[in-house]
Amino acid sequence: MGTSFCNINIHNPNGTKYETNEGLAVVNIAKEWDTLLQVDSVPDPKMMTKIAKNVSIAVGSPAILVTYFDDIAMDLTVFVDGAKKGEYLLDNGFCKKSGLPQVISALKLDEKATKAFKKIIEKEPDASEVIGLISALSQIPLFMDKRIFDSGAAEIAELSREDVIKRYTSAPKTKKASTSFGEKKEAELLQEIPGVLNGYIDPKNGIFSILRPEEDGELDRGHVHCYQLIQDETPRLEKSHDIRFNLNELSTMKNIKSFLYYQETPFQQEALLVNDDTNSIGYIAQGKKCSKFRDKILVPIEKRVFPKFQVLHVCEDPRAESPEGLVSYNQYDARYLVMEGDYYKEIRKEREFEPTGDFFEDNDMEYSGPNSFYADTEGVVRVGMIVDYKKVCRHVRVDFYDHDYTLRETTTVPITGEFDFNSVWSGYVYNREKNLIFIGGYGIDLSGKKIRAIGELPEKLRRKIFSCFLFKNQAGKTMIAVILDKIIYILDENLKLVYHVKSSDRIYAYYCDKKGSIIYVTLKNYWDMPYENYKEDSRIRLYKLEI
Repeated sequence: MGTSFCNINIHNPNGTKYETNEGLAVVNIAKEWDTLLQVDSVPDPKMMTKIAKNVSIAVGSPAILVTYFDDIAMDLTVFVDGAKKGEYLLDNGFCKKSGLPQVISALKLDEKATKAFKKIIEKEPDASEVIGLISALSQIPLFMDKRIFDSGAAEIAELSREDVIKRYTSAPKTKKASTSFGEKKEAELLQEIPGVLNGYIDPKNGIFSILRPEEDGELDRGHVHCYQLIQDETPRLEKSHDIRFNLNELSTMKNIKSFLYYQETPFQQEALLVNDDTNSIGYIAQGKKCSKFRDKILVPIEKRVFPKFQVLHVCEDPRAESPEGLVSYNQYDARYLVMEGDYYKEIRKEREFEPTGDFFEDNDMEYSGPNSFYADTEGVVRVGMIVDYKKVCRHVRVDFYDHDYTLRETTTVPITGEFDFNSVWSGYVYNREKNLIFIGGYGIDLSGKKIRAIGELPEKLRRKIFSCFLFKNQAGKTMIAVILDKIIYILDENLKLVYHVKSSDRIYAYYCDKKGSIIYVTLKNYWDMPYENYKEDSRIRLYKLEI
């Protein structure tokens, strides 16, 4: 878990006295400001909201309440005379703003700082970075709790106010068309099918069902065309059968917009359900009651083609070969793919890698890191960041495990420059031959104990990376593919950018054929909320990228 806390900052130049309660400590870090910190380590937003309202009345100055959660969300709320007057909420990239003039006034930002502040809240999606930037601009300790204060590391911000203003208000330099992202390549378009994915979608089994208008132009929401991804020399999506349901006969839900079928997973039972235009769910069948619908949904046995290679949704982690089969790991469990009939099925086994994050908290340190780990045939690699509050420093910790969870080796690399670790959303890879890790646009050289940014990738990949993986090119050399929404970057074994491929549509799923090619599926449109009318340009495309 990351850092979580609530605090209140209020400008109190006259030292006006006011009542709080015994659960708060009032400290003075910024000149003429009071900072109210919870003594209890468990945040209590409800209590702190009540106190912020009361203090704003007593002092006659705006009270700034910050609720910060797990390094992924922050809520900055301004209270004036006991009433909420402004708010800036940032949660996993989602942003909500209201009463910005009151927020700017409460933070006491001048014209230059205001300009930088507006750029930051428009551009930056990472709460853990934004809170530091706003702290620097305002010179108020917004990122502060009782533990940090007691550790003696009570600095307002790592960056100076001037540095932040310069970064966000300086005119960008005009760049010539550069090759900083490597040579531009074009993928081969293999196939295009009109429609949107809906109904029964199961990438790991190579199944993609498509909704499109009937021959008369009408949209039958209970009719989808089921395709399988055939992994031949020339890959293709091949139609296996039609799935047809009269949804209004099967469900009493009004205004049905969609139906979905899910096979059983460790997190949900088998289900056939419908959605309406408010995204409410109506179950047609769950668990064993789905049996009478399976023959209409699943691919007929005589037409079933099992994937030769792993097909992955872009947000999935590639599974590694282990003694117990194909598996991916995170801190809390291992997820195996096993064969059940003609289909892959996921099985979950709960078990934690030691040491856990609690161990570091007990030693006046804080541990954070992506939940998913890298794995290959040789073992598991866990990458995390440790903040040492006693020594006031940060370093990357890399743990190497066997597939049986035995900790084999640990190494650390100091973080001495800019390394936006908390913006790493998903995925990293380890090249054992070179002893290099690629993570979030950075390269970690474990032999040289250095971290470096890879060209302009850190900025491009911030909160946008979906997945990355190792593969062999046609010459047998190790390469790294990094997939974003509409672009693929290719790096060589030394983490040098060599190619980039742009897509006009969103990348949805992919696989590697072990011959130096990446085959991927793209979508022009999704069929989800707010369920707009079917768009005539909707399409699914299949591409082949040879490296």
